[in-house]
Order: sequence, then structure tokens, then C-alpha cells
Amino acid sequence: MSLANPEDFQFPLEELFEGRLFTRRTDLSNDIRLLIGTNALHAMLNRVWGTITHLADEYGISRTFIYSLANSIKKIGQFLFKEATLTTHASSLREHAIQTMLSLRLEGCSSIGAISTMMNRFDCDLSSTGSISQTLSQIGGLLPMTVSTETSIIHYLVFASDEIFSKSVPILITVDPCSSAILRMELADSRNADDWKNHFECLSNNGIEAIYLVSDDGTGIRAGHAKVMNDKLRQSDTYHGIAHNVGSWVGRLEIAAYATIEKEYECARKLKSAKSKDVQEKRQADYTHAIQLAEKAITLYDDFSYLYRCVISELNVFDNDGNLRSRQQAEAGVICGLMLIEV
Repeated sequence: MSLANPEDFQFPLEELFEGRLFTRRTDLSNDIRLLIGTNALHAMLNRVWGTITHLADEYGISRTFIYSLANSIKKIGQFLFKEATLTTHASSLREHAIQTMLSLRLEGCSSIGAISTMMNRFDCDLSSTGSISQTLSQIGGLLPMTVSTETSIIHYLVFASDEIFSKSVPILITVDPCSSAILRMELADSRNADDWKNHFECLSNNGIEAIYLVSDDGTGIRAGHAKVMNDKLRQSDTYHGIAHNVGSWVGRLEIAAYATIEKEYECARKLKSAKSKDVQEKRQADYTHAIQLAEKAITLYDDFSYLYRCVISELNVFDNDGNLRSRQQAEAGVICGLMLIEV
């Protein structure tokens, strides 16, 4: 990027046929070229209009030549100053960007698009969706799918296993419920018995053995448990146990309530069409009975649904003010709710 070899100038027309289109002007020393380029660059950066034209007229040179001098000086300045600064802070800026990205993804549970928006807002590096996706994939590729003890000692832990989905593709995951450490996580083609069997066997091969298994009531995970560790107890996790076993009755009672309401409407329609007194009395009795059944079914649904929501809310880790709730408090609330449901 030397200023000693810039664009030269045209010869008169009669000399064009000698094969030389440009030559260096000796009257434009390096100091003059530096002065021209500096003044032009200053005008370009500060949007001062007319400076380039004035320099071209003063020194009898082309505007293209002036721009080339200014750009050369700009590149030299970037190399000497800006690039040095970026090199000094590049690693720390990149590290900060990756830390922010992981925090938003793992703790904030944010989507890639949301992460990009927030990182852009705070002028973080690697803020494009493509960079975020690529970085997270690279970090994920460096991590093993299974925790290994790396010793001959076998660790006995409670397994909390479940399936999550990424665009309908199942991800099999087992964690230690005490520490929340992920013991094994794998992307699978399916979630049948063999997939879970291989999942549990891989944990065993890496020195992680189950004391017992906590899971939902999915057919695949239950069959996989039966195949590879049927000597270990399996229990439904509290949330799914309540949601599946108790929560399913919410839908059933709602359907039953709507059915009795439909029956009440039908009895009311038939009562209006009755002609004789005997038919009217019979249909009036049917209608009254239908009203009673509907009211009973609606009350049962409302009470059950309310108690069910109360029981589910007891599983919240924090209260409405953000305070950590005690396990004893949650257990007492669940037991009380279940007793009222049973009554």
C-alpha cells in the first residue's frame, strides 16, 4: 500500500501510439501525495463536499487518483490501528458473545431468532442466526452424549428419563434429579423399546447404574425398562402421575357434563311438542330429572376441575412472589387435594 506507485497520468494524444498511456509526475512528491490523500480522506469521513474537486483543480489531477490516495491511507490506518485493537480484544469479545449465547439458550430457553435479536440489541459478536446455529452445533458436537465415570468405580443414581422433541424428532434424555446433571442425551429416529434399551445399556457401559427409574407412562420407555433393568423399580414421576391418572378425569367429566346438558335440551324440546296432558306430565318429569342430572354433572366437573388445578399448582417450585416453596408444603397440598377429590 505504498504511495510511491499510484495511478499516473495521460500523455498527449500524439504519444498514445507509443504504447505508454500513463507516466509518473515528478512534481508530485510523496509528501504532496500524502497531503492530498489526507485532506481527501478527512473530507470523505466528515462529508465535506467540494474538497475532492478543489484538490483536482489545484494539482491538475483526476478525481479517481485522489480517491485512490485516500483509500490507500485509510487501509494503512486500519492496518496500523483498528486491526491491532481488534486483535487485542477479539478473543474476549468472542468469548463474551459465546457466554451470552449459551446463557440465553440454556438458562433463558430462548429460540435462535430471539437470541439473535437480543445479541444484536447489545452489539454482541456472532449475533446472526447462522452464526448462532453454527456455534451451538459446534459446541454440542464437542460434548459427549453420555457422562462417563472415567474410572472403574460404578456410580449408582436415580434415573429420571423422558423424551423431548426437536421438530418432531425425539430426543431421549436421562438426568440425575438431585443435581440436574444430564447423564445421557441422544437424538433418535424413534422412541421404541429398543431405543430405550440401548440408551440404558450405554449408561451402564459408562459406569452409571440405576437405583430405580422415574419416568412417564410411555409405552416405549416402559418396555425398554422391562428389557434391560426389570429388576429395578420404575415409578411414574409426580407430575405425569397426577396429570395422567387424575387429569384424564377432567376431560371425561367435561364430556359427561355436556352430554347431560344435551339431554336436558332434548327433553325441553320434546316437552314443547307434547299435546295431551298425560304426555306433558311425563315429559315434564323427564325434563325435571334431566335438569337435576345436568346440574349434578356440571357441579361434579367444576369441583373436580378446581381441585385438580389446585393439586397441579402445588407442583410449582416457586410461589407467586418468586420464593422457593418447601417440599413439605407441596406434599401437604397435594395430599389434601387428593383427599378432597376422593370425597
